Amino acid sequence: MIDIRLNSRRAIMRVSLIDRIQAQDFSEAVAPAAERLRARHGRIEFLILDVRRFHGWGAGGTFAAQIRFLRCFGRSVERVAVFGSRAWNGATPAIAALFVAAEVRSFAPGQGWLMRRWMRVRKRPG
Repeated sequence: MIDIRLNSRRAIMRVSLIDRIQAQDFSEAVAPAAERLRARHGRIEFLILDVRRFHGWGAGGTFAAQIRFLRCFGRSVERVAVFGSRAWNGATPAIAALFVAAEVRSFAPGQGWLMRRWMRVRKRPG
């Protein structure tokens, strides 16, 4: 299951991955939400991946669907925050960096304040 929250004022997309995610989660929920945000702002300023309750990918090409999403929207994302356990924080930024040009940072539970502080700092153009 995936829970998506959009803040269209700043082009922020928070995607919470819950339990095992399925391929249709990306095609039916994540991609349309990202497209709405990109259509409105021309970009996605922040993509927050909340992996605190993530337990992996389901069968049927789910990981491939996630990679397709990153390939389609990766150039539109300016910064990615991975929020969750240390186990996912090590691998997820490395995987994301293969598909996005964005700055990717990891934040462990209890570091929400640090993530919010990082988000308040405006990225300098260029």
